[in-house]
Amino acid sequence: MHPQHQPRPQPHRHRAARPAKRVHKPLFILGVPVVVIAAIAVGTDDDTGAGSTGEREPRARPTTVPEYKVIRENMGGKTGKADLLMPKARPEAAEAAIRDYAEKIDGPRAVSVGVVRSEDAAVVVCRGEWREDERAARLYGGEPGLAVECPDPVPIGSDEGDRAAAEKAAGIPPKPTGAARTAYLDAVREIVPALAAEPDKAVDAGRNQCAALGRGSTGLDRLAAQRFGDGAHPLTEAQGGRLNAVLRKTLCPEP
Repeated sequence: MHPQHQPRPQPHRHRAARPAKRVHKPLFILGVPVVVIAAIAVGTDDDTGAGSTGEREPRARPTTVPEYKVIRENMGGKTGKADLLMPKARPEAAEAAIRDYAEKIDGPRAVSVGVVRSEDAAVVVCRGEWREDERAARLYGGEPGLAVECPDPVPIGSDEGDRAAAEKAAGIPPKPTGAARTAYLDAVREIVPALAAEPDKAVDAGRNQCAALGRGSTGLDRLAAQRFGDGAHPLTEAQGGRLNAVLRKTLCPEP
């Protein structure tokens, strides 16, 4: 047989086993530039400091998961809500706790996770919104996503006087009393009847939302829906918009 017609031997190919694919849930910090998110996510070894650029350096993320206690958890149906108690939480540690909790979510397609400093959830340090449904494609590029907002409105004070002063500085109005409280709760119940059984929650949610309105945070209607709703009674952004309108007429009127 002529050499050029001889079949060439084919090498035996071995296909390496593919490692198990691990899906990482992206973390998005609302209202923070993307460059800061990247720095938080991967860390930095840059030792140039803020002095050379004039920009404030992003806060470092804890390398270990801080201790937290799940004090409320409702995972019935497709939506869920949980509160994590961390009495001395700072935003960095609160974000780490939310990320750790989100990694364990199994079942609901949408979960709201808050880090609070007390059992009554009067101060929410951070709140994360985890999604794994059709909305994720629009909000987070089609993958399960975790959006976190950390207003950290009230520094840890030594007494009630410090707390009241810090709340005022952060734009949180005082708790309404008497006729003002009644008028506010009546207006909220028209939008969210379920809050008739939870007046304190309605007041606390409204006061914290006032701080967000004063800062001009992004996604205010969505944020109001998250604060006033829960897994059993999820709210729409349209309802959030109506709640913001109520707040601007009652707890935190526009100047």
